[in-house]
Amino acid sequence: MAIKPTKRELQTQETKRRIATAAKELFGEYGFEPVSVKDIAERAGVTTGALYYHFKNKDDLIMAVYGENATLFRELSEKFARSEDPLGDIVEFLGETMVKRIEDDGFEFTRYRVLRFYDYNHSTEFDDCFDVLVRRGLELGCFREGLGEDELVDCLTAIYRGAVYQYVVSIPEVDLRALVKRRLRMTIEGIAR
Repeated sequence: MAIKPTKRELQTQETKRRIATAAKELFGEYGFEPVSVKDIAERAGVTTGALYYHFKNKDDLIMAVYGENATLFRELSEKFARSEDPLGDIVEFLGETMVKRIEDDGFEFTRYRVLRFYDYNHSTEFDDCFDVLVRRGLELGCFREGLGEDELVDCLTAIYRGAVYQYVVSIPEVDLRALVKRRLRMTIEGIAR
C-alpha cells in the first residue's frame, strides 16, 4: 500500500521544483556566476530564506538542476533495454539527446558545471542509462569479441565527456554535436562487429 504524501510534503516538493526551475532558467540565460540567490528566489516567487531552507547554496542548486533529468534517464533505460540498434542508439543518445540537454542548459552554465563538478568516478542516472544501452549491445553481439562492458562504457563515455570538455574550453566554440558524432562513428567502426 502506497502512502499518500501530506499536503505539506506536496508543497515542499513544489517549492523545491519551482526553485530548481528558476535556477535552471537563470543559469541558462546568464550563466552561473552573475546569478544571485536573490535572483533565483525572486524568479521562483519565494523568499531567500525559503530557498536556503531547501538548498544550502548555489552549488547545491546546480546538483538539483542536473538531477532534474532522472525521469528522462529512467525512461531511456527502459527503452534501451529493448533496443534493436544499440550502436545507433549510442550515437543518438550521446550525439543528440545529451547535446540537446547541454544546449538547453546554456554554454555558461554547462561550462561552470563541467569545470567545477566533472567527476569521472561518480555514478549518475546518465551512467546507469548508458550501462543499459551498452549491455544491450553486448547481448545482441554488436561489439567485437573480447570487449567487456566496463571497457566499452569507459571508452564511449570518455569520448562524450572529452568532447564536452573540449566544447567548454575551446575558443572559438566547437560544434559539440558534430564533434561527438564524428568521434563516436570513428570509434564504433573500430569496436563494432
